[in-house]
Amino acid sequence: LLELKKFLDNKNIEMIVILYPWSFEIVDPIPRNNYVNFMENSLNKNNIKYLNLYNLFLSEEPYLTVSKNFIFNDIHYNAKGSELVAKELIGFLD
Repeated sequence: LLELKKFLDNKNIEMIVILYPWSFEIVDPIPRNNYVNFMENSLNKNNIKYLNLYNLFLSEEPYLTVSKNFIFNDIHYNAKGSELVAKELIGFLD
């Protein structure tokens, strides 16, 4: 991560990391919290800009969120989940 940041800095390109959940992390808070805490601490410590999208998917009952936003039995977003991520990302970059 730091090598990539150094490379991008040398090219005057801003590095932005996007933290987004996969379906299992929505249902199980232990790996979610471990990952998010580790990443946010590392990113903040190294002054790397980031966007955390986890809260977009944590406002409803976990299984309902997964069924509404992910392809069935898959870790990828469906059209609704992709649209949710895209709108948030566009708002962040504007």
